[in-house]
Amino acid sequence: MSSQNSENLKKSDTPHHHRTFSIRMTPYERSVILIITIVLLFACFPKAWFEKSKPVEKRANSSDSSIILLTDTTIRFPLDPNLASPEMLQLVPGIGPKMAARIVSERTRTPFHSAADFVDRVRGIGPSNWERIAPYLKIATTQPGGAK
Repeated sequence: MSSQNSENLKKSDTPHHHRTFSIRMTPYERSVILIITIVLLFACFPKAWFEKSKPVEKRANSSDSSIILLTDTTIRFPLDPNLASPEMLQLVPGIGPKMAARIVSERTRTPFHSAADFVDRVRGIGPSNWERIAPYLKIATTQPGGAK
């Protein structure tokens, strides 16, 4: 090792297996290293710094039917099909945009009163489909405002 390098590396007085070395830098050199690090971060992750974040959803699956997390919202299951938005209904496995639209259309005419009422009135929901989506839906017996 050259004498200049050995001056920059400082051995500690700890036992051999605990020796550490530190490099001495001037404040100017530290500033240059910091600026280079920041520039590299911006170059490697430009979208992370400048794009607005979009909600990322975690769809419910058969093993976890209790919560779906979005970046700015938490949706708890079971959902009431009389109150849930079409977007919320689409988070239920087996309910796509068309099925969600049929549910909303049917509940607009008359709210659902029971699971049997729901299965009878929504085209495309039969007993087998109901078994699959039942853990995610619960029809409330009272409507908002206290009406039954």
